[in-house]
Amino acid sequence: MKGMRFELLPLSRLAEMKWEENPKRHDLDALSESIERFGFNDPIAINIRTNTIVEGHGRVDSLLKAKEEGKGPPENVIEKDGEWMIPVIILDLDEEKAKA
Repeated sequence: MKGMRFELLPLSRLAEMKWEENPKRHDLDALSESIERFGFNDPIAINIRTNTIVEGHGRVDSLLKAKEEGKGPPENVIEKDGEWMIPVIILDLDEEKAKA
């Protein structure tokens, strides 16, 4: 696949797709506050080659925290059969681009 496509993926599946080498540390409180106030407006990026998140680890963690706390899904997140469906962008990146 060349280019990108958009999909909705379950939050539980995204939790399993986190890249263990992600170098960033996130301010989950600030992310949670922003998502609660403005909605979920920045899709998670997934690399189709590795089936891992390349952008959005903090947003996934923030959504997981909100769901665990019993909050409802933020704007632009759909709840289907108790699962939060999250907008994602599916990319085709080689290892060098994904790590960059």
